[in-house]
This record gives sequence, C-alpha cells and structure tokens, in this order.
Amino acid sequence: MTSRTARLRILAALQLALGKRRFVVASVTTVELACVAFLQMVRDLAHSEEEETGIPLKGCIAVERERVYRLPRDFIALQDALVMNGTGTFIEDKTKINLVDDDDTITAGLVASGRDEAEVRKIRKRTVRNAKDRAEEGGVPGGPRRFGWLGGDKRTGRLNNEKKNAAEWPYLITMVKMRAQGRSWGSITRWVASQKDSEGSPVKSARGGRWSEQAVKIIITNPAWWGGRILDGELVKDDEGNHKIGAWDHSDPRPEEEGGHGIGYETWKQIMAGVKSSALHRGMKKSPAVEATGAEVLRVGKYLFSGTLRCGRINLAGELCYSKIVGNAASGKNAKYGDYYRCNDPNCKGVGRRVAAVDEYLEELVLSYLDKL
Repeated sequence: MTSRTARLRILAALQLALGKRRFVVASVTTVELACVAFLQMVRDLAHSEEEETGIPLKGCIAVERERVYRLPRDFIALQDALVMNGTGTFIEDKTKINLVDDDDTITAGLVASGRDEAEVRKIRKRTVRNAKDRAEEGGVPGGPRRFGWLGGDKRTGRLNNEKKNAAEWPYLITMVKMRAQGRSWGSITRWVASQKDSEGSPVKSARGGRWSEQAVKIIITNPAWWGGRILDGELVKDDEGNHKIGAWDHSDPRPEEEGGHGIGYETWKQIMAGVKSSALHRGMKKSPAVEATGAEVLRVGKYLFSGTLRCGRINLAGELCYSKIVGNAASGKNAKYGDYYRCNDPNCKGVGRRVAAVDEYLEELVLSYLDKL
C-alpha cells in the first residue's frame, strides 16, 4: 500500500468514525475486482448513498484518476453518476477536479489513449507473428530464463535459454528421469528442494525462490528439454512431418552407455500421458495422452478453488506462507474424511481443510455476493 493510499484510507476511517463519511475512496487495483467495484461505486454515487450501509455519498476520492477510469465509457459512466449525485465532487490526491463541467478535454485524452491501445495491439500481433516464425524455424524462444539454461549475454551474443547451465542441467535431467520412473510430483519436489550446489547452498529455482510442485511440473512437462516446442496447440514439425528440434541445448536421446542422457520425445510423451492438468498441456489440441490411448480425454476441474486459496500459516521465521492451496485426493486411513485442500509448499504443508466443507462455504459466499449485484 502506498503512503498516499494509506492517507486516503485513514481519512475515510476517521470520517466513518465521526459519522461524516460522504466520499467513496477508490483504491481497487486488481482487474478481477475493478470492474465489479467500479459498477458498484457508480450505482452508489448515482443514488447518493452506499447500498450496503446507507451512508450518504457526495463524491469520489482517488490517489490517481487512472485508478477509477481508463476508457471513455468508464469516464462517461462516472460523469453521469456525479451529475445525478448533484455535486460532481471528484478529488485526485489533494486536487479537486470538476468532471461534471468537462469541456471534452478529458474525453479527448481518453480517446487518444484508446488509439495508443490500438497501436499496442498492433505491436502485440507483430510480436506473436515473429514468435511463430522463429518457432517454425527452430529458433531459440524468448521469455524469462528457464531452469537448466543460461540467461542472455549481450557481450558474447548468447541468447536467453540457448545454452545449458552446467550447474542446473544435471538436476533437470534427474527430475525428468524420476518422473518417467513413476515418482510423484511431491517426492521430486522434496528431492530437488533438499539438494545443495557446489558451494553447499540450496539449489534454487530459475527465479531464485523456493521450489513448489507446480514449478517442477512446468519444468518437466515443457518439451524444451528434449528440443520440442508447442505452437498453436501442436508440436512444431518440419516439412517432412518430423518434430522440429530447436537450436538450443537439449537432452541427447541416446542411451547413457553411448554418451547420451537416455531421455527424449518418447520419455516426454510417456510423462504427459499421465498428466491430468490441461494447463500443463499448453493448449495442445491433441494431447500426448490422446496419442497414447487413442481416445479423447475429458478434463474437468475437480477442485473448484484449487490454486486460488492461499495458506495463512505463520512459519518459524514469523512470516506468512501465502503459498497456493491445492486439492488432493484422500487415501489410506484418511479416505473416510474425503478429499482435502492442502498447502502446496513442500516446506510448509501446514494447512489442510476438507474439500466438501470449504466448497460449500465459499459457494454460498459467492452466490450471496452475486445476489447483491
């Protein structure tokens, strides 16, 4: 939270405590909540009071006007609401702005911004087209550095994810082999999290953070380690129908006794046949599971809030875990209690709740909220 946002919230709290709250404090920034919050704010301003509390409203206070509206239609909706309110009060930080008597200067600026957004979309299309051309030619893909490869180096001309990282590569190969041998994602994650590098420090992920099952899954299911690449839902192939092997360092499918790694496309296909998450198939129209079984596989999210919930456990360092909580199938002695949500961090695993109870509570919460819209 910025200091300006904090000041505005403190001001709103003081006004509420004194029974004088007469302004909406706009500070929502997330895209998912912004649309709902904006519509509710416009309705409240138009009716001159909060729908939930009945507290009278006389305007809007924002740290920046972009926090409230960005598009011409949003500005017009806010402007109409302020006109219906009768005051038209809008305060940006400490400056009072008259939106009701706008001489089209603000609207013109927003239209120009719309043109800028159109140019951004054109640039994005060119970027996608260039990425497609590079993929079809087997060029090195862009994006952030992946675990197992080195980052870019302008001095030597090395591209990002072009050359393997000698320190990380053995761990990547070992993780792939462990999964091919039937090891669970959790056991692989715990294994790599317990490894030490040549200096005795823990082996970190590509971003330098803690390991999670999801990070391990993304590394192993990405075809880049054997030289493959997915484009438009299909593995990229050459003119003869063979898999296009990229121009970056990748595993050698030859047996280990011949100097290779012993893993390649067939290993990846075997692993992917057992992967249920559609997200890990990276939009493939025909997954390796379909090729292996010859039948279409229907994938439906089994746990409604898996990956959305966060762990609130305080660890030994006094920090909030905040890792994703995912759904798990019950087994063994606990099977009688049903499936459960559990913290996905292998270093935590400290929070677990039954799926049925959590889903029932959250579903009622969401439905009751939607009824108010």
